[in-house]
Amino acid sequence: MPKFDAGELVTPQPIQPMGKLPLLGALVGLAVGVVGVAFFSVSELLVQLAFGSFAGLRQHSAQGLRVGGWFADVAAALPQGHDTYVWALAALPALGGLLLGLWLRLTRDDTGHGLDHAIASFHRQQGQLARGTLLRKFVASCLTLGSGGSAGREGPIGLLGAATGSGVARLFGLSARQRRVLLVAGMAAGIGGMFRAPLAGGLMAAEILYSDAEFEADVLVPAMLASIVSYCVFCLNFGWGSLFSQAAAGYQFTNPLELLPLTILGVVIALGGGAFVGASRLAHGLLKPVPMLLRPALGAGLAGLLAIGLYYGFGLVDQPQRMLFGLMGDGYGALNAALSGQGLWWLFLALALGKVLTCALTLGGGGAGGDFAPSMVIGGCLGAGVGVLFTQVLPAGWLPGAAANPAAVTAVFAVVGMAGFWGGVAKVPISSVIIVSELTGSYHLLLPAMWTCAISYLLARRFKLMQAQVPGRRDSPAHMGDFSVDVLKGMRVADILSDLKQFETVQESTTLREVLEMRSSRQSYFPVVTRTGQFAGVFSLNDVRAVLAQNEVWELLVAADIAHRHVTTVHPRETLAEVARRFAETTYEELPVVADEDEHRLVGIISRRQLNNAYIRRTMQVAGVVAAEDAPAAPPASTP
Repeated sequence: MPKFDAGELVTPQPIQPMGKLPLLGALVGLAVGVVGVAFFSVSELLVQLAFGSFAGLRQHSAQGLRVGGWFADVAAALPQGHDTYVWALAALPALGGLLLGLWLRLTRDDTGHGLDHAIASFHRQQGQLARGTLLRKFVASCLTLGSGGSAGREGPIGLLGAATGSGVARLFGLSARQRRVLLVAGMAAGIGGMFRAPLAGGLMAAEILYSDAEFEADVLVPAMLASIVSYCVFCLNFGWGSLFSQAAAGYQFTNPLELLPLTILGVVIALGGGAFVGASRLAHGLLKPVPMLLRPALGAGLAGLLAIGLYYGFGLVDQPQRMLFGLMGDGYGALNAALSGQGLWWLFLALALGKVLTCALTLGGGGAGGDFAPSMVIGGCLGAGVGVLFTQVLPAGWLPGAAANPAAVTAVFAVVGMAGFWGGVAKVPISSVIIVSELTGSYHLLLPAMWTCAISYLLARRFKLMQAQVPGRRDSPAHMGDFSVDVLKGMRVADILSDLKQFETVQESTTLREVLEMRSSRQSYFPVVTRTGQFAGVFSLNDVRAVLAQNEVWELLVAADIAHRHVTTVHPRETLAEVARRFAETTYEELPVVADEDEHRLVGIISRRQLNNAYIRRTMQVAGVVAAEDAPAAPPASTP
């Protein structure tokens, strides 16, 4: 019988970050970096052409996103419109939504926001994404983002990276587990490169798979390498440096009283996260009856009309255009204002509310954008609003950054609010803390971010933005069977040997007639022993049935004649996981146990049923359901 790894049948074993996976992870990072450069260039240039050249509205992006690089020269060479057409905020997204509806109908794309689809693929589709996902998502996202839809690039690039990782795994013929690793590495490369946060990108991709505080540890090394390589490729084209390197510059935590207002910020952030998730679900439900051909246009058009209404209703006509583009597009213009402390507290809260609604409408209508950048904007604006308000009502000694000036307080609250909001809604508190240091280029905000992220995460446990997340590894189909093998690896045959001694043996010289007269026996397999008691082989009832019709040989045949001499055996020193492998390699229901030091001394019989019962007893003990001495004993090896 050909041998095979029982792990392939019983459970996929975790793959350690060794061998070719790190190298392939770096290759995925290189490919994703190139895809990210193309994706950012096309989507951003479409925005500049549509709003800058036509509508006279120039979008303000993140502070460090255009530090050097060829893109700055290309963007500066585009003509700028002299007349401002505010109505373009609704018309252009609606037009882009109409084109998107045609594209989705043509390609039947159902990948949605991006990250959620990649997470679902990890858990339920063995890390496989359909061929053509990269092209379909690239075009769809460029249509949404290039027309000013209220969404971010990081979600789509996460899915583009995942599709790249899945494609590389398919190209090299990797296993399902290895394919999952490269899929997550692709996600990490997309996020780490696009957001200029390679460490947070690697950690986030391993953390975002679960809604509980768990990591997919096996993917960390390939994901880190992929994120670093993608980051280098992206920065070589668009310049180096943190996105918000000037935010909260010079801040240091020196007063524990600062934790009190940060606690209130954590509560506000959690409430804002609940509102964002609720609004997204509501918008999706309200727009779902609309035909897919028109749904993206309706959602993006309503978002644009809402932005125009807030623009005039809240008096934003006197604000810079970057405030206007906080409501549509990626929203980084408003985030820049929050991080610089320029604005009134109610204005920041209005921008946060507006971004919640416009993003919910855009994505609820089927827009091909991400939640990550909008979450950063909403959290940053909420933080800035709370910070400005606190500077007016709290003593200066209680406020982070108060030693500098009120604007520094606002910047600290804005940065911490960004981390806390995303950590709460996406269930990634650890990587959200790390991203603070990479966004600002400073580690001094880690403690406030840790405090706020922990509070936001705990208060936001009842809702989640990523519906494909599962609570933990035990709940993931990707790890089905892992934990049963872990339990069996911790037990040896010797541990249950006392339950394996109830069996009958048959002497080699026992005739077939005598075997048939053993009516009281409930065994299906009979070990055959020599006169000196040495183990000689095994026969089963099926072997007996094969010669029942030949009654003339009943007196002539003996047990030695029908016994199988070459039998698969197990030893007391072996783990139950190894026994499970033995059963997988044979068709036997029971296997003989022979002494470690003597292959011919039979010490027991173990059955598949006893193996299962041993696993159940141990898991019950681990879970505390029963004490070790109260656990039910395994039945004897015999079968009915």
